Amino acid sequence: MDAAKIHELGLACECGGAVICATCHVVVSPEWFDKLEPPIEAELDMLDALEGREATSRLGCQLVMTEELDGLEVKVP
Repeated sequence: MDAAKIHELGLACECGGAVICATCHVVVSPEWFDKLEPPIEAELDMLDALEGREATSRLGCQLVMTEELDGLEVKVP
């Protein structure tokens, strides 16, 4: 979420990372998806309610950036 704000990706992030709004929905490039930590139940619930969810959809606020994820590619639906 912080990286999205820094790089002005156009994500609203309205709930500030509380996993209650899904305004930070991103679609992770398939080659990066398996490198992410698995989503928590609350994130899965929010994603299930989204129109336009894709197989590699995640909430940006729940992605913890690490050195292993340097270069992570996402698109904003």
